[in-house]
Amino acid sequence: MRVPSSPMAAGPDSDSFSPAPIWCAYLDGTRYHLTTLAAQRQWLAEMPTGLAEMVLDTGQRIEVYSCGPVPISGSDPRLPGAAGLITTTGATHHRLATIAVGLRSPLVGDPLSLRQVARAGSRLRHTHPLKSDVEGIVALARTIRAEHGLTQVLGYPELAMKLLTRGAPAHDRALIVFGAGVLGRAVAEAGIGAGYRRVRLVTREPNRARRAMGHPHAGITVCAPHQARTVDSVWDTVIATDIDQQRRDTIAAVTEAHGARRTVDLSALPLYRVCTDRYENLHSPRLGRLIEQQNEQFAAQAARAQHALGAFFQQPSSEFRR
Repeated sequence: MRVPSSPMAAGPDSDSFSPAPIWCAYLDGTRYHLTTLAAQRQWLAEMPTGLAEMVLDTGQRIEVYSCGPVPISGSDPRLPGAAGLITTTGATHHRLATIAVGLRSPLVGDPLSLRQVARAGSRLRHTHPLKSDVEGIVALARTIRAEHGLTQVLGYPELAMKLLTRGAPAHDRALIVFGAGVLGRAVAEAGIGAGYRRVRLVTREPNRARRAMGHPHAGITVCAPHQARTVDSVWDTVIATDIDQQRRDTIAAVTEAHGARRTVDLSALPLYRVCTDRYENLHSPRLGRLIEQQNEQFAAQAARAQHALGAFFQQPSSEFRR
């Protein structure tokens, strides 16, 4: 079994993956409301994972991958007993690969999914039994995305820029981004690409964010929440983190201050329920239309990628569920 041949890239074949038992327990939007996922994520973030576990948190899902049974009893706060469970290695590999390609995101082909899977794998020790499998799946996902035209999909950061800059170029104002995870850093990069003259990345762990970013663009500044208020007279805001009560007050002060122009809220628990011309969250009709247009544009490419992954892992295409 091989990835469909292509002159563009050569991915791993299925025999390169470990035959060792790998389980997956998951919570996602098909089983739980995003508010439940956000609450679970806050609890999970406080717990160190075990040696045999990899935690994947994409905002739309929380998944635990383990070499053997995953504890999902109601007494284990990591995952409730009602979590989805996959107990065969091939099906687990297939699920992780479809996530990495972006086929299980509401935004079909979401490029951020690949970065999130790669990031989760990078946290594993070099000797971890799952390490090589995750690296192989990331390489496979890159190949599949390139071969089937999914590298042109715009992600949530780029769609947020479309909403913020509609009718008004960004060069005359700053951008404040709350959250410095994979999503927040991608939004900051998209802000530079959109033409914002200055981007302020706000996080409770600025030193950790600076290490994760390496050498960011000169226009990106990482700062703590108390430094969030920009010296610019006008700014846009993107919320790229879950909002707890402590964050809520700081974020609300920035988005409601004089000089605040537009806000796009990408958090699972939005700051406000009602969208307006100045504030839009994941339920925004405008964002919904942009996602729908992209999904229609890349539907055929996604179907081909889905078929390729199904053939690679010998999983029937009919088993695919976003």
